[in-house]
Amino acid sequence: MADHLGRAGIGAERLHLDEESQDTLENVVAAATFMRRRGLSRAVVCTDAYHVPRACMIFRQLGLEAERGPVPDGAAGMALEEWRRMSARERLAYPYDFAVTWMRRRELRALTLAR
Repeated sequence: MADHLGRAGIGAERLHLDEESQDTLENVVAAATFMRRRGLSRAVVCTDAYHVPRACMIFRQLGLEAERGPVPDGAAGMALEEWRRMSARERLAYPYDFAVTWMRRRELRALTLAR
């Protein structure tokens, strides 16, 4: 994704990559913590197109604004079967993550403020 954003004209100094998170929720919590420490309230989410809605939803559950960044539409370089599999996975993961973040929203918001 960093390479794609560089080709889209986004300077490397503006990118903050998370190489430690194991899943989407951890990634968004780490990003929210990073943002709040710097007084930022809006995320531009750059990930695979099928994944953007869920990532943005989690940001919003944590009380932050989020919008889709300049990411390619559709399969964009993925094998079609892989894209279909991941899209189906997202349809299952979205309601799960919504429920988890809604039930844990106070805890997760506090976590992003405390770090």
